[in-house]
Amino acid sequence: MFNTTITSVQDAITRLKNVKDGQEFSLLLSGLRNFLKTLDIDSQCLMELEQRAYYLVNEYSDKETRDNLDAAAKRVIEDTSKDVSKYYKKIKVINSKKGFVGGKEAFI
Repeated sequence: MFNTTITSVQDAITRLKNVKDGQEFSLLLSGLRNFLKTLDIDSQCLMELEQRAYYLVNEYSDKETRDNLDAAAKRVIEDTSKDVSKYYKKIKVINSKKGFVGGKEAFI
């Protein structure tokens, strides 16, 4: 069974870069959404993530569907990468409560 647990923003980005198909993309997106919820990310950000992840499935062309999926994954990666600084403060607080110490890299 495919592991959908996302442990960090960097984990999500790495896994999205290597997504194989639409089912895996959907599972990873669900895992990312759950991870962001643990950081108390507001519902507006989660809705934006869903909108950025949308892609059209072309039942007549696997290549076009794959191209659309790749484009959606890139949008999610770009948004997630861009929003790391926004998430960082919340991640830092959560990790400090768990006893983790370190620089920004330790949290993403």
